[in-house]
Amino acid sequence: MNLIIMATFIEAKPFIELLPLIKVNHTPFPAFQNENLVLLISGMGKVNAAMAAAHGCINYQPDHVLNFGAAGATIFSVSLGEIFQIEKAIEYDGFYPKSEKPPTYIPDLLPGFQIATIATQDIPVIDPKHREAVSASAILVDMEASAIIQVCQKFQTRCHLFKFVTDTPGHPCEKDIIKHIRRHRLQFYQFITDSVLPVFWK
Repeated sequence: MNLIIMATFIEAKPFIELLPLIKVNHTPFPAFQNENLVLLISGMGKVNAAMAAAHGCINYQPDHVLNFGAAGATIFSVSLGEIFQIEKAIEYDGFYPKSEKPPTYIPDLLPGFQIATIATQDIPVIDPKHREAVSASAILVDMEASAIIQVCQKFQTRCHLFKFVTDTPGHPCEKDIIKHIRRHRLQFYQFITDSVLPVFWK
C-alpha cells in the first residue's frame, strides 16, 4: 500500500475520479482508497501536512508516501504546468540553531525525472519581490513539502514528491493559481499515472 498526500480537493480531483478512489473516511482527514493506494487531503500548510503524514504513517503503514500537488515558481524561466521531482526541501521560515539557517530535508528520488529544490513556508509566496528573495534558495515554493519529508524521516518511511507549476513571478494574482490548477491538473494526473505510479506497482 502506498499513501498519497495532497493539500486540496481541487488538486486531487482527477486522482479521486479517474484512478478511481472511493471515500472511506471524513475525519480527521478526508481519505480515498482503492486496492493499491490511499489518498489523504491534508489541507494547506505545514501543520496540516505534518498531521496528515503522521496519521497516514501510523494508520496505513505505507511502503511509500507520495506528495503530489501544486507549486509556485520563483523564476521566469519555469513554465506553467511544468513538472518537477523534488530533490531537496528547505523549511524557508524555519530555523536550525547550529547553522542559524533554515532546515533542509532530503526526500527519496526516482531516476530519470526533472528535479528541483523547493522552499516551504506557511505564507504563500505571491509577491514578485518575495519570489525574488526566495529564488536564491529554491526555484519552487509550496506550503507542505518540508513537513511531509520530516515526518516520513521520523517514521522511517520512504517519501517522494512531485509538483506541477501553477504560478510564476509573472502571475502575482492569487486567482490565477486556482485557474492554473484547473488548467494543468489533468496533465499532471496523466504524468503521474503514466510515469510515476507504475514504478511502485512493479
